[in-house]
Amino acid sequence: MYIANKIVGYLVSPLALFWLASLASLVLWRVRRVRMAWAVLVLAFAWLWFWAMPVTGRLVGVPLERAYLTAGGRVPDVASYPEASALVLLGGGMDAATNVSDVAEMFSNADRVWHAARLFRAGKAPRIVATGDGARESTVGLLCDFGVPADAITCLDARNTEEEARAVQDLVGAGAEGRPKVLLVTSAWHMRRAQFTFNRYAPSLDIVPSPADFENSYFAAKPVKANDFLPDSRALDLNVRSFREWFGYFGYRWLRR
Repeated sequence: MYIANKIVGYLVSPLALFWLASLASLVLWRVRRVRMAWAVLVLAFAWLWFWAMPVTGRLVGVPLERAYLTAGGRVPDVASYPEASALVLLGGGMDAATNVSDVAEMFSNADRVWHAARLFRAGKAPRIVATGDGARESTVGLLCDFGVPADAITCLDARNTEEEARAVQDLVGAGAEGRPKVLLVTSAWHMRRAQFTFNRYAPSLDIVPSPADFENSYFAAKPVKANDFLPDSRALDLNVRSFREWFGYFGYRWLRR
């Protein structure tokens, strides 16, 4: 199922659809359907242009994050979260150390780790459960640098959100009385799908979303400019990621009914 999800997710992504349409245009050209070939090619480039515009993020990225902002449109303060049995840190936007460096590489969504450390230091939970490939080699070290004791961190191996939810259910929910409260830490753009998945596959846990990394909302707070309608590689990356989140969210809702 994991591999099938990855394949389907790739094939329906905006970039994959662009290349498939371009290939279809080439085939049509070779069989002398010239007008149709041009039409498909123009549509393919229009499709790619749409997903590469910064302004598109206001349509597909911001709605993923809006529910997790305060009524005033601000990122919630750490003090606003309740105390819980554990903090669950999904992924971490980190990569394990390689022969390039002795320390881990922090990517754009590594502020998940910083947010989890802030919640821990505020006394919101006595332990952090870190998931994802390479968490032991990367995320743990950064959490310790942020003041989290190593013995308060548990690492779980999981390849996607469904596996993370099942693993956390077995670790935190097993043998617990009532429904243990868990603060779920991930990027705001990923939280809708993550929360849905945890509610389904970790039903014995009381999941409280605690997102970080409001990338789309930060950009949307700026005034719209003319160049927001021009292709941008950074915007393409964010928008393709948002597309996959929407596709994954509705796909899970449809498949798991």
